[in-house]
Amino acid sequence: MMKAVVYRNEGLVFEETPKPVPKADHVLVQLANAGFCGSDHSMIVYKYVADGSILGHEVSGTVVEVGSNVDQSWIDSHVNVRPTYCGKCKYCLAGRMTLCNVNRISLGKGEFNGGFAEYLLAYPSMLIQ
Repeated sequence: MMKAVVYRNEGLVFEETPKPVPKADHVLVQLANAGFCGSDHSMIVYKYVADGSILGHEVSGTVVEVGSNVDQSWIDSHVNVRPTYCGKCKYCLAGRMTLCNVNRISLGKGEFNGGFAEYLLAYPSMLIQ
């Protein structure tokens, strides 16, 4: 289990949630910092987020675990996590990562939960060392 700030219909709530487990192509980042952005605020105010979601996409931390297909050298790396980035689509290749259409998203919508928690899953391509 881990501690997280979770969106509930009544607002943000501090609670215990299951600690994520990396799949073969994932890394697990133990978070050290998370910023509360205008995007987070808008998602809450305008209810663009589902009940039970963990927001937060301006995050940094340390890689503590990697999936079986990920290079072990990532472990103990201090990283920032890009909230949207596949590194392969036309938008990422053009430097317009916020338009990434692969849906590798870590802001409470998309494939991963956001960073208002102790741990976050990501793909190595989303990390900046």
